[in-house]
Amino acid sequence: MPREREEKTPEQKEESRQHALQILTNDNYKSIRDLAITYRVNDREYGDKGVEAVDSVLYAQAMGSELYSSYMRQAFKESGDGERLSGVATEKGIVKMADSDIRANFSNLTVADAARLAGYSGDVKKYAGKYVNEVRDIKIKIKDGEREREVQLDRLLYSSYIDNLVSAGVRESLEKVEKARAGGLEEILDPAGWKKKIEEARAA
Repeated sequence: MPREREEKTPEQKEESRQHALQILTNDNYKSIRDLAITYRVNDREYGDKGVEAVDSVLYAQAMGSELYSSYMRQAFKESGDGERLSGVATEKGIVKMADSDIRANFSNLTVADAARLAGYSGDVKKYAGKYVNEVRDIKIKIKDGEREREVQLDRLLYSSYIDNLVSAGVRESLEKVEKARAGGLEEILDPAGWKKKIEEARAA
């Protein structure tokens, strides 16, 4: 007979919520979010430039983090199938782990937290005190063009959140790529950095 999952106490729920908020908002855990963005971004929605920018900026930065190393060790351990030596781990598998962690932590938020992070403007007052993982069976009606359709509340909140996260990540990456290109051009046109020196002298 399958073992029933123990219900968390209110204190445990709040502890999980606070941890989730750290993962989803704190700069110390940005690498996890960047890896999830890397997993989710696609050329159909964001074009080749968007994907390339995320790979060269967010993914490249995340690869140098301790969090990435932790996922990599976990991936090797799981692929080893209990053997003394590790098996094969893939980049896709590693970034997918981060994506799964984001999803799991999102479910530990309150509905109000989730709506705020997702930029959802719908009324969630009736779910005050409820957690995302407690509203999986609740369906709400949304407008889809000219027609209405029912969606699960937790899925709606998460899809809105992840869409916003990926879009913001693509924008950040493209901006950094453009700044890097502009900086490189400035170095070519003014290799001695005289323009910067003159501006600094004037400001002194």
